[in-house]
Amino acid sequence: MRKHPVKWTAVVLVLLASIGLLWPSVSAWLDSRKVAEMAPDARATYLAGRPATAEGVGKPLKLGLDLQGGMHVVMEVNTIQMLEKLARNPDDDFTTRFEQFRKDAAESDDPMADFRRVMLADGKMRLSRYYGDRASASNDEIISDLTTQTTDAVSRAINIIRNRIDQFGVAEPSIVRQGARRIAVELPGVSDRDRVRKLLGATASLEFRLLADPVATNQTIEDLNRYLAAQAGVAGDATFSSAADSTATDSTRSDSTRTDSTAVAAAPTAPKDTTRANRIKQNPLLSVLQPYGRSSFIAKHSDRDQINRYLRQSDVRNRIPASVTFAWSSRTETGQSGEELNVLYALRGGEPELGGKVVESARESFDEFNQPSVSMSMNSEGASRWSEVTGANVNKQIAVVLDSVVFSAPVVRSQITGGNSSIDGMSNINEARDLVNVLKAGALPAPVNVLEERTVGASLGADSVRSGLWSFLLALVVVALFMVMYYRGAGWVANLTLLFNLIIVMAVMAGLGATLTLPGIAGVILTIGMAVDANVLIYERIREEQAVGRTRRAAVEAGFARAASAIWDGNLTTLLTAMVLANFGVGPIKGFAVTLMIGILTTLFCSLVVTRLLLENLVETPEAEGEGRGVSFG
Repeated sequence: MRKHPVKWTAVVLVLLASIGLLWPSVSAWLDSRKVAEMAPDARATYLAGRPATAEGVGKPLKLGLDLQGGMHVVMEVNTIQMLEKLARNPDDDFTTRFEQFRKDAAESDDPMADFRRVMLADGKMRLSRYYGDRASASNDEIISDLTTQTTDAVSRAINIIRNRIDQFGVAEPSIVRQGARRIAVELPGVSDRDRVRKLLGATASLEFRLLADPVATNQTIEDLNRYLAAQAGVAGDATFSSAADSTATDSTRSDSTRTDSTAVAAAPTAPKDTTRANRIKQNPLLSVLQPYGRSSFIAKHSDRDQINRYLRQSDVRNRIPASVTFAWSSRTETGQSGEELNVLYALRGGEPELGGKVVESARESFDEFNQPSVSMSMNSEGASRWSEVTGANVNKQIAVVLDSVVFSAPVVRSQITGGNSSIDGMSNINEARDLVNVLKAGALPAPVNVLEERTVGASLGADSVRSGLWSFLLALVVVALFMVMYYRGAGWVANLTLLFNLIIVMAVMAGLGATLTLPGIAGVILTIGMAVDANVLIYERIREEQAVGRTRRAAVEAGFARAASAIWDGNLTTLLTAMVLANFGVGPIKGFAVTLMIGILTTLFCSLVVTRLLLENLVETPEAEGEGRGVSFG
């Protein structure tokens, strides 16, 4: 140690730093063992006070989903739907081309290239007719602007999703962009699948809309009914009064100061099933819908999908006037006979009376019936507009619409000043809390679709940890025994260096905030093999030097000199491969590559520095005697 004080100091400092970085992981493991042995009451008390005592001790090594359980979700930002909504007054030509673009871009990673190719196929369309603020803008300028908007939409979606997850309380989530419009999210320790889907997928497009004119609404439904009946080859000329088997009464809760009173029927019933097939054929809509309050209708839950298919037909959509738009209620009613019923609201089309951007703050609360709700306060602009809207529409219903779903449709009893309102219709407090988180984080710039979803249970994660640990220990023991049996004393030096190497690998991962996964454990095991391979190269070169009569000290120096180039070549080529995998790979592949890169760098340090220092210290030999003492090489 006296001959290389700087190197020895560096090795000791690296060891101390590694122990410091790993101590939080060791502490967390010991703490988990302690918690597992506690009685339930003592465990609850301990966990309640643990966060305060655990602060400032550093972060433990993170475990991936395959080791601790959780959810993996891959989502896609629907920029196609975003482009559709941005279009102004689309005509038949635009709609036809856009439908073709929708089909072509469904599986494409570059939708804007498909947009240009399809929309400008014949060179006759001017995109400024539908997009942009300048009629003189060229097609290239419009496409460039739309490309920027779609790219920004994905970036904004990532930030909003990150904010939502942070408020959800997930520890150490992973949110990574994949390709042009996909986002991969990993949520360790999360198992509530439905709640996560709602949290991540909610666009959070909040609107306050008046219900449509009842006369115009009924006329629209009757016209659509006749058109659908004509498609089926029959004459559908029924009206609500002749087609409905029963009529729900409007029993509206009264409240003069709040707008969270939803117009609901006291005892809703659904149309009877007598000659159902004939009735549906003759009156496709009127046989499954019946009036329910003002500008709203009720239907069996089993008929909801069919009604949606009717309303989504392009020819049917074209027959719905711009002054009317339809949206289902978030709640499911229960009929007199126990069947599930859904309410379909007819809302005023066009721009909403008020948008969600005016909401300044939101919090979960309970209404006067002790049901979960969300209370909101608006900014000055929103409060002024809300006062105008409620003052001009006393005794009318205003629907609170979130992501095209009506949460409540209260009757305005009086003008509301101050900008306070609420949203009812929550099934439990968690739903209200999640809605608050979504509103605080902001609305997604475009809808998000879940493409892939995997859930790993905690028990499966524990089995993975156990299996990975045993495989790691088995590899370590087998390699250590081989080195000792084949190289004798020098084998112990190699094993000590190998242990030092593994400590540094885990410490660096903890320090960088990397996540240890099953593929990562595979990378650690591969590091063991590469580290031993480097020592084997060195020892074989030393043996060769000893065979030609060199002293042990001279053999060690010559052995390192001859083995260094091979060690560098082998590790650097593997490092380049790992860098490619880390750059282009995702998920398990990236986890393996990151661990391997760290292992390669630590292996070079341990093999060429630590091993050499140990061997030179053990083979110090008086030159006059020409013989060494201490370590042997087999």
